[in-house]
Amino acid sequence: MSPLDRLRKWLYRRSLPGTLRHMKRLHPGFRLEPYGEPSDPGYSIHWKGRQVGQTLPLGALHKADDPRCYLIASGPSLSQIDLDRLAGKVCFGVNGAIATASSSPVSFRYHLVADASFVRDRITLVRQMLESGADCLFSFGALNSLCEQDASLLTHDRLFLLPEINAFYNTPRLAPADFARWATRQDYLTLHPDPQYHTGRVGFSRDIRRGVFSAQTVVFEALQVACHLGYRRIFILGMDLNASPGQARFYEQGDHVARTRLDRDFAPYIQPAFEVARTVATAAGFEIYNLSPDSRLPGAIIPKITLDDALDMT
Repeated sequence: MSPLDRLRKWLYRRSLPGTLRHMKRLHPGFRLEPYGEPSDPGYSIHWKGRQVGQTLPLGALHKADDPRCYLIASGPSLSQIDLDRLAGKVCFGVNGAIATASSSPVSFRYHLVADASFVRDRITLVRQMLESGADCLFSFGALNSLCEQDASLLTHDRLFLLPEINAFYNTPRLAPADFARWATRQDYLTLHPDPQYHTGRVGFSRDIRRGVFSAQTVVFEALQVACHLGYRRIFILGMDLNASPGQARFYEQGDHVARTRLDRDFAPYIQPAFEVARTVATAAGFEIYNLSPDSRLPGAIIPKITLDDALDMT
């Protein structure tokens, strides 16, 4: 980044009111303009004064034509699974899961990137997922990072913006008490029964057009997308949620391991969010299974099964 760009970003951050601090990492040359139906808009993407691409409305995502979906995360346990057995299955990748496509017949129907840092640090993998033909969902921060890295990638014709609850683009953020009052009135949202988690990150959304809860882990966002699209039996692979020394993701080793906030985020966000998902799944009649045997998430919350078990069920 040039010194001039750094100055512009610094001035931009200083100009933002406190309620828009969730946009503080954006480049001032990045802008989204909605088009189409207000209830489900697409967005034209502008970078330094010119349009470089656009997202489709979320209603254009491929709907479920099979009740089963394999949601592939990037924990180390993924390297111990014979992914050849997922050939022909509906697969939904998050972040670096696309790396599996280079050594297996896995084909992704969807891919989701919520972390701007992943785009910055793993642009080769991002390019691979865009070139795969999958429906590719990004947060606005990740789209901004794409502009900063290589705006030409935004010509992909299956791009989607996935909004995050209480962190919408160019919309003031509600204070925790105001958010809790608002969220409890929305029939498509389910909050944790314990009010200490009513800050905007923990909950479950059954309408992704109006936002998803982040739970500080991209796999939880993908779970809400899969449920919204109509998948009724969702198998999650590589959701270890452990930050082992020297390896945090199946495609990383040694000095190339990116920092992770799993230890910080597990108790206040990740575990309670999956507790909400379990409640929603029970009420709505869909099933979630964790195929990571050593996952930190207890089996009492999301049942743990093997890939053999999953394939036998399907």
